[in-house]
Amino acid sequence: MIEIKNLNIAFKRNVILKNINLKMEPHKIYGVIGKNGAGKTTLLNAIAGGFPKVKGTIRINGIDPYSDATVLDKVCFVREDMFYAFKTVTVKNYFKSYKILYPKFDMSLAFKLATHFKIPLKKTFGNLSNGLQTIVIDLVGMCSMAEIIIFDEPTIGLDATNRVQFYEILLQHFATHQQTIIISTHQINETQNLFNHIVIVKEGEIAVDSEMDNLDCNPTELQEYFVELNKGEEFSYD
Repeated sequence: MIEIKNLNIAFKRNVILKNINLKMEPHKIYGVIGKNGAGKTTLLNAIAGGFPKVKGTIRINGIDPYSDATVLDKVCFVREDMFYAFKTVTVKNYFKSYKILYPKFDMSLAFKLATHFKIPLKKTFGNLSNGLQTIVIDLVGMCSMAEIIIFDEPTIGLDATNRVQFYEILLQHFATHQQTIIISTHQINETQNLFNHIVIVKEGEIAVDSEMDNLDCNPTELQEYFVELNKGEEFSYD
């Protein structure tokens, strides 16, 4: 369970998040969507203890991650910068390094999925294509077996086939293990059928916080709903 109350984050005079109140229940897939700069990544970083301090409260299973960081062992935050320190290691050793951080890390599943996506385990991580690096990072999240897995734009750089396969496998994984999964993405049309709950961040505030079944649109209409919600003034050349 993730509970956020009155969360405010600003950098100097730039307000990023304003009065965020949010509850994320276990065993669901949450979609966090918003325009670039809306505050999505900042929100995810705050949940994962990514700031020296925050104004407001965050609780993970009732524990404040900013006063007791051990609770973050239950959280795996999958983001693009995860590979910077591992460019010179093999994919196999990359997985092994995360086994140290996450004792429940499923190494056999990681190897099986790497084979499925045709990722050579003996190849140096930094020599993989950008797309394959992204898949390796995503596999770390899935195989971590953390209670809470956070994906920030998990399919950047992937071709259409690999994007579809990744989300199909992730859904199977969720059905088997029932973790809490949070996905921040711009690719709404490819993910809308995954979500149990949708959070839309607009200009640093929560504009929508709803179960998909209670949303004012069908899942297949989520892209149009999002565009309409963020619609600004029409531009004119006149």
